Amino acid sequence: MLDPQSYLTAVAQRLAQDGFEVTPNVMVGERPADLWAARRKFQATKFGTVSTFVVVSRHQSIDATQLAAYSSACFQAAMERTGGVRGLGSAGVCYAVSVCEQGSPNLASTVETTPLVKHWASFEFPALVDLAATSITYNRQRAIWGAAYIRGFRSAAGKWLQPALSG
Repeated sequence: MLDPQSYLTAVAQRLAQDGFEVTPNVMVGERPADLWAARRKFQATKFGTVSTFVVVSRHQSIDATQLAAYSSACFQAAMERTGGVRGLGSAGVCYAVSVCEQGSPNLASTVETTPLVKHWASFEFPALVDLAATSITYNRQRAIWGAAYIRGFRSAAGKWLQPALSG
């Protein structure tokens, strides 16, 4: 099993290589996130500038309600840092990543099937990383609203967040 610190180090390196500014221990709500990464980039496919945030926190245990609250807090903190203006050439996406040494199969199933929360010109993308299973779980339902964007978010989540024993 990959240890949590090695996982965080590998994710920070991947994000930095992809142009993110990575900062440890940023307060999100009432708890510090282990890793906060931010990038602002013009993307023609999204018709403007996209502010992307990846917020990663270790959790001893977490249930669906706590994960939803964590995701919401991450999204709120991220959108506060975009200057509040979304739409008309500006969008935001926040990956709220909960890392567990051993995740619950029931929670993974819930994460895969719970619809993503809809926001104006922004996306909240919760993910659950199970280090014991070396897996990442996120919503996998067929999306009609924002389908093209969500495919890209899923691809990015796999690229940046997949636990791998080789790091």
